[in-house]
This record gives sequence, C-alpha cells and structure tokens, in this order.
Amino acid sequence: MDLPEPWNRRRRALDATLQVWSGGARVDWTADIRLGRVRWTDEFGLIVAEADAAVILSHANTDRSVLMAWAVSGLAGSPVIPVNEALPAYVPACVEADAADLAARAAAGCGCDFLLQTPAANSTLYLAIRNLTPTSWAMVADATGHCEALLQLVDLASNTQGQQSGRTIASYARGLQELAASPVWAATDPNLDLLKFAAHLAAAGASTGASRKALLDQLKARIPQRVRNH
Repeated sequence: MDLPEPWNRRRRALDATLQVWSGGARVDWTADIRLGRVRWTDEFGLIVAEADAAVILSHANTDRSVLMAWAVSGLAGSPVIPVNEALPAYVPACVEADAADLAARAAAGCGCDFLLQTPAANSTLYLAIRNLTPTSWAMVADATGHCEALLQLVDLASNTQGQQSGRTIASYARGLQELAASPVWAATDPNLDLLKFAAHLAAAGASTGASRKALLDQLKARIPQRVRNH
C-alpha cells in the first residue's frame, strides 16, 4: 500500500538511489528488528546499503488494532521510536490506510528519513529508517563514478545478445534521472551536468546496438581524462 505523502515520494527517491548504487540490479531488503538494522542486497547477493531502523507501530492481522511500538511488550529490547504523547498508544479496528497515516505522523515526529513496512508474526510493522549508508559493494557515490559504471554496462551490452542488458541500462538511467533531480545531490556533486547528460543518453539510447555505441562514444568524450577506464 502507498504511504501518505511525503513518505511515498521519499520511498521512490530511496528506490532510485538504491537502483543507482546497485548499478541497475534488482535490490531487496531485510530487517533485523532486534538489532535495529535494515540491509539492502542485490540479486547477486552483494550488500548495497544499510541503515538504522526503529519500530514505529504494530498493525495486527487479526483484529486490525494498532499498538505504538513503545506500548508493545514483545518489542522490549528492540529499537523503537520515542513516546509521542500526541498520538494514541492503542487504536482498535484500524484500517490499513489509517495505520499508515499514524505511522507517517509518528515518523515525522521522530525525524527519520524513510518509512518502511515489513511483515512480522501476526502483524505488520512500520519502521523508521535513518542513516542510510552505501556499503563498499555499492558501485559508486559520485557523478563521474556513475558515468564510469554506466560505461561498463553499455560496454557489456555491446557484446551481449538480447534485450536484458538494454533494460538494465534503461533502469540505471531512471535511477540517475531521479538522483540528478535530488537537491542534496545537486548541492554536493560538482559534476551534476555530467550525471544529467549520462542519464539522458542512457534513457534515449539503450535499446539498439548502434545507439549503444553512440552512447559509449559520447560518454567517453565527456568524462574527464584522469578517470577514464575505457
């Protein structure tokens, strides 16, 4: 289920960032509630990113009641968000949309970055996520590095039959476009124009051999000489 705004937009931005960090690979996440950690792993088994997680609330599958995490005895010892006196600790017969709204209000109050849902024993848990960090396996963390990674994908696609590599490039391009539009990224990366250029070319030219070759040549020409790998 979609979360209330702006949390739904934040989730899309998170997905886009992870897509870029993974180089277009499929990424899934798992949560360790006791340790208060979330880990994103790509389809090849490499850890892409990790973050801190704190439980916000539990939404029961049976009677649909909501319990704020600080009131759930079974979560003792797990990281939970602080008590928020403005929110009820218990809500009976709560529909999913109202549970998500309560989670969003609590998330806003604790200053987290993202909001995730995960199944638990007989319930759904909402998690507050903060301190997202790419691991050493994440491909890159700057515009020039993203372009280098994209070059590798395009180079691979030039020697691969079928459309799978083209789809991977297009997926990576979508992630680059989302990332290039991020105010945080714009404020920290001096090569933002290069990132936008790569995203545009990848989105426009990932489907055919001729366009892939043109993309490869143009990106090689734009990336500074000192970081070229091709």
